[in-house]
Amino acid sequence: MTDYKISVGELAQFWRRGDINFRFTGRSTAIEGIRGHQAIQRKRGDEYVSEKPVSIDLLRGGFSIRIQGRVDGFIPVSTPPLVEEIKTLRVDVSDLPSAIRETHLAQLKIYAHIISVNEKIPFLGVRLCYLNLDDERESWVEEQYSQGALASFFEVTLARYTDWLTSEKAWRAVRDESISKSAFPHGEYRSGQRDMAVAAYRSLAQGQQIVMQAPTGIGKTMATVFPAVKVLPESAFSKVFYLSAKTSGKSVAEKTIYELDRAGFRLRSVTLTAKEKICFSPGVPCDPEHCNYARGYFDRLGDCMKDALDGHSLFTRELVEQIARENVLCPFELSLDLSRSADLIVCDYNYVFDPAVYLRRFFEDSIGKYALLVDEAHNLVDRGRDMFSAELMKSSFLKLRRTMLKKFRWLQHDWRRLTERSSLCAGSPRMN
Repeated sequence: MTDYKISVGELAQFWRRGDINFRFTGRSTAIEGIRGHQAIQRKRGDEYVSEKPVSIDLLRGGFSIRIQGRVDGFIPVSTPPLVEEIKTLRVDVSDLPSAIRETHLAQLKIYAHIISVNEKIPFLGVRLCYLNLDDERESWVEEQYSQGALASFFEVTLARYTDWLTSEKAWRAVRDESISKSAFPHGEYRSGQRDMAVAAYRSLAQGQQIVMQAPTGIGKTMATVFPAVKVLPESAFSKVFYLSAKTSGKSVAEKTIYELDRAGFRLRSVTLTAKEKICFSPGVPCDPEHCNYARGYFDRLGDCMKDALDGHSLFTRELVEQIARENVLCPFELSLDLSRSADLIVCDYNYVFDPAVYLRRFFEDSIGKYALLVDEAHNLVDRGRDMFSAELMKSSFLKLRRTMLKKFRWLQHDWRRLTERSSLCAGSPRMN
């Protein structure tokens, strides 16, 4: 029996409906959001259990499922015991769309159900705490549920997830059979290509890492993608990520996957394109008031996803854009949603390694195991520096200087001395 893992947050997404609205997701204020969470948690007192890990293992519909996550807060001594989820935003909570509130509440109720089962608590309180990051005001939504009511909600949610797993299992059976029956698409290997493919296969099968260097023309992309596909049916990997820093590298990967498809491999792949490049409404906020492709996105997504997956398998940028236009959907978000059902994901380094934009649906809470094929890995050094380095804007310091010197003229002498010393340290070889 195959084991499946899903985070509580991802499971709650099966209740999504309505619009895309980034004003309420906190994506652009991740650091501020974390600090806001921590500030609230510190205020709650000694009886408050922060970041409580929760998990539950279940058998449903022939699937072995582990659901896991971390609840923001739990007060076991409260009457009744209280489970809290903290959400940060920058607007008045009264402006929060009901569909988003329902998804937040779904996540909280799933946490509460798991705690009620694991700790045998018959009755629980739940609290959604909304923290406005601009004025630090808290707004609460509090409810109470019996263990039976939480269980009923949980089973409905789980049924939606197992329905999706059933369709995924059927696809993987088709995929795995095609992989076992299909051979190397080019008939014969190029010189050195077979050795490279064998080394990649063994490393993937054993869950190890390998660094390979080969001359131009050997067919490196096929020598890594082919063994990664071949190992899928017998490994713990649920997906293969092909990571490249360049558009040309992604194009070669797409061509390689197409050649495998022509050779009889049944595979689903999706290419992720940067949001600013694929957006149909550049410069427009991602919310329903400004973008038709955001309005009602989740209401139309279900039928579109079914038709897309039934009719296609290799989702290039061009195909994603075509499907998105036909169904009036955001192409970037559509590519992300398609990636959940993909066997291979072709994307930039950022989507795996960048702490600000990595794909949380895959890499948060350690819910999956994936094979990473890093094209031209030497480029990852400089890219890594960019990802993990902060930037200081000179204009901000100059603005502060003008403001301070205008209000506090007595600082002019000290500021001049500080500037002179900084220039000396930066420009004198003797000071290096």
